[in-house]
Amino acid sequence: QAEATLKLDSAKLSLAKSNRARFNKLASEGAETVQAEQQAETDWQTLKAIQIRDEAVLESSKQQVLILQAELNKAKAGLSAAEAKLEHASLAQSYSTIVAPISGMVTQVEGRNGVYVSAGQPLLTIVPISEIYIEAQFRETQLVNMRQGQPVTIEVDALPGITLKGSV
Repeated sequence: QAEATLKLDSAKLSLAKSNRARFNKLASEGAETVQAEQQAETDWQTLKAIQIRDEAVLESSKQQVLILQAELNKAKAGLSAAEAKLEHASLAQSYSTIVAPISGMVTQVEGRNGVYVSAGQPLLTIVPISEIYIEAQFRETQLVNMRQGQPVTIEVDALPGITLKGSV
């Protein structure tokens, strides 16, 4: 818009310059009044001042564009920094998720809320519901006749009168 205004100013100034020269010549020959000559001079000076003002407006507009571009670049940099922080936070959060390899009941919990753990550190034991098992301590002499898949009956002190069936 400022550039278009300057083009208009140049066209008007060119006409005023021509009129100024024409009225100067006519006034010097006595064919025109001094007032018309002065009016042509005033018109030319006024349009010249307007052109100077509009050039300053154009320069100011260009500087404003540079300022806005710098602000845009600053905002883009801020956005990039925020996206990087978000990505880092998402990655950190993914490290806090522990996925069980099987479904079942959790027993022997050793980890506590808010405590850092190392890779491979046991935190809990998961007993698969579909395959409940009992850990038993036998003497070596008792293992001689035991075979995998062998049927067993189990009596639990906490459940008097109930006999459970299973296999080794």
